Amino acid sequence: MPTTLSEYHLRLIRWQTAMLKELQVEEVFYHIPTEEYRCWIREVEVAAGRRLPEQHVLLESFASRVMQHVQEHVPASCKLHFIEPMKTENLESPVESFLWPYRNVESLTDRSEVAAFEDLLEVRLGEEAFQRTGRRIPTLSVILDEEHPFYRNGEQGCCELSVNIS
Repeated sequence: MPTTLSEYHLRLIRWQTAMLKELQVEEVFYHIPTEEYRCWIREVEVAAGRRLPEQHVLLESFASRVMQHVQEHVPASCKLHFIEPMKTENLESPVESFLWPYRNVESLTDRSEVAAFEDLLEVRLGEEAFQRTGRRIPTLSVILDEEHPFYRNGEQGCCELSVNIS
């Protein structure tokens, strides 16, 4: 479990908030996957045959840091909502939780214009939701050129490339 935001997280949030500003987004629903990661920690606990309470504490701390960083960088004109579908919708699967905002956008907002902002690792979510619901949500994506993006912390020399997939 990371203890600080890595270069990957910082760059992803920087790109997301830049897109919010550029597109003049009025409202954003930001998925914080705490319960999804908790589910994976429990799988490790089962495999290890023991509880790992320190990992749960680190997860809470990390989620708080992500939320704080996002709050500090989202434009003031943009209404920010943190969502946790696995917890609030009682979903059993992390996959279903990651798909939930795409499949249930009408329960989040009545706005007709919606878009998703994802890194390339998650760009498939919009397509999978489209296959299930028939509603296509435009997805803006970024490729963060990192060898091991979750493990880097503060390194320079990363390259960003933005692509728009509709």
